[in-house]
Amino acid sequence: MTKRQKQEVLPTLKADDYKGKKDGEVIETGFLRGIKDIQTVYGVKTVFTIEINDTENEQIQVFANAQTLNQLIEDCGDEDNSWLGQPIKITKETDEKFKKTFLKVSKNIEKVPAKK
Repeated sequence: MTKRQKQEVLPTLKADDYKGKKDGEVIETGFLRGIKDIQTVYGVKTVFTIEINDTENEQIQVFANAQTLNQLIEDCGDEDNSWLGQPIKITKETDEKFKKTFLKVSKNIEKVPAKK
């Protein structure tokens, strides 16, 4: 028998929550604080924990799709530990091939205040 600890439950952002936003529009900015892989009915998925700017340490979760992972590899390198602490932005995008809306996480290159 395994003794289990309670897990923190964070709000998860979904593209469907932002139907009124245009493609490329910034939804949130913040800092990447955690990366984990979880098993779902659709296979293993990567989930990011993001600390939102202009809040008192409010955190959210975003499921990372292939476009997000590829963008972060391009922006920050292929070692995901180097992604932690990076300033990020979340934008609404539409996949042209599949015509599906998704949230994309990428490095925020605009000047943001440093957070530890």
